[in-house]
Amino acid sequence: MPHAEAQPRLTPQTRLRRRTAQLATLAALLLTTFTTPLAAREIATDCPAFPRSPTREEVQIGQANSRDRGLLWKLERDGRASWLFASIHLGEADWIYLGPTIRRAMRASDVVLMELDPADPATQVRLQQASKRKPEFKLDADVAEKLADAWREQCTDPRIAAGLHPLIQLITITVLDARRAGLEASYGQETAVAGVARFYKLPLVALETPEAQIDALLPPMTAAQARAFILDGLARNASGEEAAQTRRLLRAWADGNLDELERYGEWCDCMRDEAERAQMRRLLDDRNPPLADSIAAHHAAGERAFAVVGGLHMVGPLGLPRLLEARGFTVERVF
Repeated sequence: MPHAEAQPRLTPQTRLRRRTAQLATLAALLLTTFTTPLAAREIATDCPAFPRSPTREEVQIGQANSRDRGLLWKLERDGRASWLFASIHLGEADWIYLGPTIRRAMRASDVVLMELDPADPATQVRLQQASKRKPEFKLDADVAEKLADAWREQCTDPRIAAGLHPLIQLITITVLDARRAGLEASYGQETAVAGVARFYKLPLVALETPEAQIDALLPPMTAAQARAFILDGLARNASGEEAAQTRRLLRAWADGNLDELERYGEWCDCMRDEAERAQMRRLLDDRNPPLADSIAAHHAAGERAFAVVGGLHMVGPLGLPRLLEARGFTVERVF
């Protein structure tokens, strides 16, 4: 496929964090739209290399060697087949080349359904606006300075954070750290699928709104809760705990290890108390029924849909495969 269409836009990275699985698009956007450089003395000196666009030859080799990753289900009802693909929001360099089974499924589809279209300019603007929501708490000056220091440690001008909700700041700082492990938002599956969909001239339809995704990421917090949350997050970043959890999650996805994903709550260190469990329900279970309804509605309208939703939306009794089965689909795991 042509280089310009098939390749995702190479942008600074984002990463999947225990409470931030939906923020890849926003983080990539923030880091590409702010261009004012810092003086060398103000930022870390061990900055990871900025990702470069692959050459035409590298693209040809990558496509020839591509393999299927993640998890794919076939959904059959009313004599038609649709598809459900479990995506991941960041990845390694060779993950931008979709495997042959995924490409065949997309070619057999009429529409691509995504949580959000990562390349849509209007979506990007709305994500930025929603991320500047005024917090209900007042951030302590010392915590604000720690956030600024963390931006600098990740080779990024803290002025990028002007007006951003403090929790969005923490999330975006966290996603920056994955670049040191070679993980980039531009290598995530949403970007790859969107590029291939445009090459195949398939319409892209968003299943959610930017505002709804930001709502899920910003639970109500008191000043004391926000302080504890931010300091804990910064400490986990510094210790490498978040990076380790992210690598385990990405490996489970890449290997198609559904059992490991089903056990996520046992090893993610993200459901330590009722507040954390409630936040995970807010991020995942509460959003799944509307997502399933939208996928079913497109199929009922006569469309063969290729639906792309984050991998953690596939697990548990309220995971999308089970919800779609309850809506009358025959659901078959392809890989």
